[in-house]
Amino acid sequence: MSVEIAKIAVQVSQEKKAENIHLFDLRGKSDICSYQLVCSGESDRQTRAIAEGIAELCKQRLGFTPSYIEGLAEGSWILLDYGAVIVHVFVDASRSQFNLEKLFIERNALEVSLASL
Repeated sequence: MSVEIAKIAVQVSQEKKAENIHLFDLRGKSDICSYQLVCSGESDRQTRAIAEGIAELCKQRLGFTPSYIEGLAEGSWILLDYGAVIVHVFVDASRSQFNLEKLFIERNALEVSLASL
């Protein structure tokens, strides 16, 4: 089911015009999850639209809701926790500050080609 959630997260991110969409395969590299998606929006309004769109489509298509959502009210960094898939939606300034991609690269996580999904 994690691949389906990841596909929906990528699809919605692309439809909502997210920028710098990166999906990392952490299977065998993390005890927390299998995939993490990182993307950016130009404003807190756009980040909320992306996160809400992902949550809505996952519920609609798969019957899954995130076990935890953090940051939706502020919109600068929104985290959707689906267990095996964690989605991070940032505004650019917050994304630069936290630089999660560096952490994933240091763990030798492979970036999944979005075209292969």
